Amino acid sequence: MIAALAAARELVRRAATLLPALDVLAGDAIVVSEEIGWGVVPPSALGWIFRDQLGRTAAAVAGRAGRAYLVVAGYAVDLVRAGRRVSG
Repeated sequence: MIAALAAARELVRRAATLLPALDVLAGDAIVVSEEIGWGVVPPSALGWIFRDQLGRTAAAVAGRAGRAYLVVAGYAVDLVRAGRRVSG
């Protein structure tokens, strides 16, 4: 469990560097993230930590993006136009 907590701290640290790095880019960026919240529940604490941190990071990036899409079965759903932001 100690290793999982250390890994969680490292994931949070790395994720915290992403948004400021995107803010200072001179051009546009395309960020692609796996949607793992709809998949199998991870069997380990480290898997849960990774899944949750990836979800928080993807939500933070999408929340600051000019456009955000969910691509399913070859269809791109415009998340900004089709939905409303919820906090969680």
